[in-house]
Amino acid sequence: VRMHQGDYQVAQLHLERALALIQDLPASENGKQATPGQKVDGSTPGLAKQPPPSIEPLRQAEADTLRTLGSVFWYQGKYDQASTYFRQALRIYRQIGDRRGEGSALNNLAIVARGQGSYEQARQHFKASLQICYETGDRQNEGYTLNNLGVVASDQGNYAQARSCYEQVLQIWHEIGNRRGESLVFSNLGVISMEQGDYAGAKNYYEQSLRIKQELGDWYGESETLAYLSLLAHFLDQNETALDYSQQALLIAQELGEHHVQAYAFTFQGVALEALQQLPEAQQAYQQALKLRQELGQPNLSMEPLAGLARVAMLQDDIEQAEKLVEPILQHLETGTLDGTEEPFRIYLSCYQVLQAREDSRAPQLLRQAYQLLQERAARIETKDLRQSFLEKVDAHRQILQAYRSLPA
Repeated sequence: VRMHQGDYQVAQLHLERALALIQDLPASENGKQATPGQKVDGSTPGLAKQPPPSIEPLRQAEADTLRTLGSVFWYQGKYDQASTYFRQALRIYRQIGDRRGEGSALNNLAIVARGQGSYEQARQHFKASLQICYETGDRQNEGYTLNNLGVVASDQGNYAQARSCYEQVLQIWHEIGNRRGESLVFSNLGVISMEQGDYAGAKNYYEQSLRIKQELGDWYGESETLAYLSLLAHFLDQNETALDYSQQALLIAQELGEHHVQAYAFTFQGVALEALQQLPEAQQAYQQALKLRQELGQPNLSMEPLAGLARVAMLQDDIEQAEKLVEPILQHLETGTLDGTEEPFRIYLSCYQVLQAREDSRAPQLLRQAYQLLQERAARIETKDLRQSFLEKVDAHRQILQAYRSLPA
């Protein structure tokens, strides 16, 4: 409960004390060794009310505590520490034969991998976790893992695949009555709707998500949804409203000490300020976002505020500074991707516009690369109307199409 309310330091303190007590208990109190492959009963992964005799109760409690500590560090954006705790928990779960705990720890490790841009590793962990859910009948974790597979698909522009995952998850949450899970899926459906230019649909999903999160006292979730409402308001040309939403998101995230949402909120605040021509303030917001992304070790997501800073430099007629800012993005694109960024094509467009202004010979090729990727993503959208919305209603997409048509044959 304290984690969802943002009392991370208090939660960490209690968990570390609990872990120390568990680890200090004599080994003779640990019970019998588990038989390999045996499963844990109970509706919550790794937290069964009555552990079977074949599983060491103290070892299971140790693993559960380690995994929860990992979650505390993850919420604070301390991914390396989170990964360390999740791996320790995974090792114990496997030693004692707790399959549900193993599935939960794999799911946690996948979330960390996704946060660091390692999408193939994330997908592998999620699929392994999902298989365990099927084997153990763990509907709760099945829902969360399917949701996370949907997020990975969404990050890479596979919107139809993401929607399919989310619809399955909503059915699971409806069956078992998980309202917090429902709010999470509504928010994710808002993301894919927004990215495809369905702004009315996105607004509906975000508002449903926000209402549930506020009812449940899920402050982390509330701050995240407020941040996305900020970006949506910008797309609707309501930039003052966007600033209000981003400020609300920031206040909550800063109180929680949650860096990931802060980075989103600063980025979207920068976008709104840029649109309002408040350039020094926009620059400051983007710099804050970039600093947080770099501290979190998120190279893909760092490209978004970096592109924002380049656009601000262009608007301030500092083309040399803009060129310096896009070079790291161009270097990143040589071996990396923009998967996971909210507006990958605005990043491409920003770089193209800077290169074009400098009459850089790389500009046409970069534009062709962006156009090809845009068409590939459009081809994966399930309906003609949504494909048209994706290509024509999203401003950066429309500008890329227009620029591409003006290229010499």
